[in-house]
Parts: sequence; C-alpha cells; structure tokens
Amino acid sequence: MLDPGVCPPAPQVGVPRRLPAVPLPGARESLPSWINRIGLLYGIHQPDILACLGLAVRGEMRPTTAGLALAPSSLDTLSAATGVPAETIGGMLLSRFAATALPNLPSPPFQHRGDLTAWVVGAWVLRRHSNFCPKCLARDGQWRLEWKLPWSFVCLDHRVYLRNCCPRCKRVQSGLSWGWDSRVCRLRWRASAPSLTSRIPHPASGR
Repeated sequence: MLDPGVCPPAPQVGVPRRLPAVPLPGARESLPSWINRIGLLYGIHQPDILACLGLAVRGEMRPTTAGLALAPSSLDTLSAATGVPAETIGGMLLSRFAATALPNLPSPPFQHRGDLTAWVVGAWVLRRHSNFCPKCLARDGQWRLEWKLPWSFVCLDHRVYLRNCCPRCKRVQSGLSWGWDSRVCRLRWRASAPSLTSRIPHPASGR
C-alpha cells in the first residue's frame, strides 16, 4: 500500500500511475476544487499535483483556463489517474454550459494564450476569480462550479449572498489553490492565517 503522503511517480509523461485513493467529487464541485482536495490529501502542491494527474503540460490548466474545458485525451488521462469516470469529470467543467450560458466555447487544448481572446469578450463567466458561499466552504471546502457564473449570486442552501473577496484584505479569491487550503486567503497560505470562512458575517448584517 502506498503512503498517502507521497505522490506515486508517473511512469512517463502523460501516463500517470493510478493514485491509491482520491476524494469523491462533490455533487456540484468544480474541477480545480476537486484537484485541490486531491493535493491536500497527499500534501503536494503545484506543479507536482498536476504532474501526478498527467496534466502538467496541458494548456487547459493555466490559471485562466483551469476548469474551463479539457480535451478528450486529458479527460481520459485524469480518469486513469483517479479512477473517476471521464463523464463525471466532464460534469465538473464549465464546458457543460457550452449549450446555454457559454456558447461558442473553443475546443481545447488551449495551447496559445490567444485561443480564447475573441470568445472571452462576450463570455458570461468569471475567469480570473470566483464567487463563494462562506458557509458552504466552512462545511465541506468545496468550490461550486456555478459560482464561476455571474448569474449565480445567492446560495440557496444557506440563503446568503455569495462573496468574492477576502473580508480582511478585500482581494478577490479564485478557489484555485493547487494543494493549499482553498478556504484561506491566497495571500496567507504560507502564514497559517485564519480561515477565509471563519469570521464572515451575513452580508446584510452590517457588522
């Protein structure tokens, strides 16, 4: 049995070895959130986490494209590394909304930074940050896929408005942590700071 604290070495680039254990994807979880929880399980960060999953050289995994779409070969590679069906992984990608909220999405891989330039102008999506529900994050640490869409501004589970910035530094958050605790402000990962979700009042409370 492999030690969960050590990432199994990939036998060759693009063909990762099957990880001994992975957390189950959440019902509405985004792909970056799930990958981040895998990294937390094994205690590994970027770029090692993506290398372990066979995604280290993929154009789809840049900060501005991660979670948007994956090429079929990337889906198969990630499925082989985790044991999770490619269809389930595809459901954690924003490309699932290509027929509704995000029409005309270019096909991955996005090898050149200009591949999405024209599409982004009219795309209704938050590419560089994400909204979030503090209470959802405090409960399970999972960033929801729909939080990346501007039409999602309220958490129906907790009946609170979604937030998009740290209550302390006021900087927007993306949920893209690659092995760091995604509930902690991105500027405080290395400082053992209080959780991003621990002291956020209801937006309407005025406190």
